Amino acid sequence: MGLLTGVVLTTLGGFLAAGAGLTVSLHNRRADKRDQVASVIDALHAEISVSAELAVVDLPFENLVSKEGKENLSKISRMRAARTVFEALSNQLGILPESLPSQIVRYYGRLEANGAAMYSCLDGTNIFGTNKGKPSNPALIERYKKARDVIALEADILRVDLDAARPSRFASK
Repeated sequence: MGLLTGVVLTTLGGFLAAGAGLTVSLHNRRADKRDQVASVIDALHAEISVSAELAVVDLPFENLVSKEGKENLSKISRMRAARTVFEALSNQLGILPESLPSQIVRYYGRLEANGAAMYSCLDGTNIFGTNKGKPSNPALIERYKKARDVIALEADILRVDLDAARPSRFASK
């Protein structure tokens, strides 16, 4: 009977150890995935912040340098090119919560479209000229301002959504 008890206890101990090992392994996988999701969100948040900062700080129409058209175009080009992280992480968007991947892809598509609209408003035009004290082409100015405002607004919305989806690195689940 002693031998049987020893075998049963050893077997039971083995099952308990295997179960504990499996539990630890599952916990570690969840923690790794949570950290990976948080890292992707952090990286995208930072890049989106760069494009928003360029739009808000460097590209308000009132701040454009009328005599340095190429400098303005360069700033717009930098904003449109702020997609290196997005392109590098595009294959990992599927790990993010449901609505975020499509929202992120749409944001970058609209960033490109609105940036192109801003660029076309300034490229080869005399948007800064005046006609009896009024801007020479108010429709271009309005188009430029609208595209810039849309970029800034969409960046703010997406950053809020990314913040809400960011898992805590210290969560116990």
